[in-house]
Amino acid sequence: MPFNYPKSTSPEGYESYNAFQVLYPVHINVRRFSTLDKPFPQDMWFAKVADEVKEKTRTNADIHLASRGWHGVNALDGTGKGKIMVICGSGRSIVKTAPLIPKWDDDLIVVAINGALKAMPPGSVDIYFTLDWLSNREWWSGMDVEAMHPGIKGVLGLPTPGELASMFSERYYFPANYFAAEPEKSAAFSAQHGFLAECELATHSAMHLAYRMGCSAVVLLGHDFACTDLWYHWDEKLEKKHSLNVEFKMCLDMNDKATCVNDNLVKNSHIVACTAQMMAEEGIEVWNSTEEGILAIEKCAPLDQALNEIRNRAQVEVACV
Repeated sequence: MPFNYPKSTSPEGYESYNAFQVLYPVHINVRRFSTLDKPFPQDMWFAKVADEVKEKTRTNADIHLASRGWHGVNALDGTGKGKIMVICGSGRSIVKTAPLIPKWDDDLIVVAINGALKAMPPGSVDIYFTLDWLSNREWWSGMDVEAMHPGIKGVLGLPTPGELASMFSERYYFPANYFAAEPEKSAAFSAQHGFLAECELATHSAMHLAYRMGCSAVVLLGHDFACTDLWYHWDEKLEKKHSLNVEFKMCLDMNDKATCVNDNLVKNSHIVACTAQMMAEEGIEVWNSTEEGILAIEKCAPLDQALNEIRNRAQVEVACV
């Protein structure tokens, strides 16, 4: 995988990657983590949702709050100090890259987001992360999660389905979309138990978790933000049902191969790129070790090379001190 993205021309005549800046400028509604000691404004992404969704949100959140064994995300503050968080998305490339994650490395915290969970090799996941209050049960149903990934933690947005909570012995909640349904309760909850930033994207929130845990670096796997080999997710072939609801277009990926994208995928890639830039300014390295797709950030290398770079730099910094 190249360290520097090729500057080719897509079928639409756009230069790959850089052209997307025109569609979604770098300042897209991503707030600096250093300012997130206070809850973000309640009129962000999820303020306008249907009443039935709000009611479902309230119901799910109440189920979580009534169950035992949970903590707020502030209980995780500083627990990953100096470690590397590997955040795994559900792009098709995760099938190839997840098996490359080193096992039993004490300095790694491996996070599976949403549909990535079922693609992860047994024993590879430390945290399952979701903020989607309408989570697809196919992401996790039918799995004995703790048997496959002993000691796994669940870091959940409060409105996720209640039965998801029973899958984890350790559960850490944050308000997530609960802001939309119960602004006053969620503000009180976040003040006491902590919260994670939202920007319409779970990866953004997981990167905030890495920041709060004190991780020294983040590595991204499976963040294609493209229909790699015409797969919408790692286990979902691109079909007519998608094209009927979403307008897709062709562009070039990081390997100069044509791939399908839509505006939402492009937007999400920019949110992550902006968040990576923001974290770098806070002294946290973010590497893209996704082997395909359209995610364009400054640091890009295969997983083993990225981990070596991060660890070598850490050793030099310690030696200098």
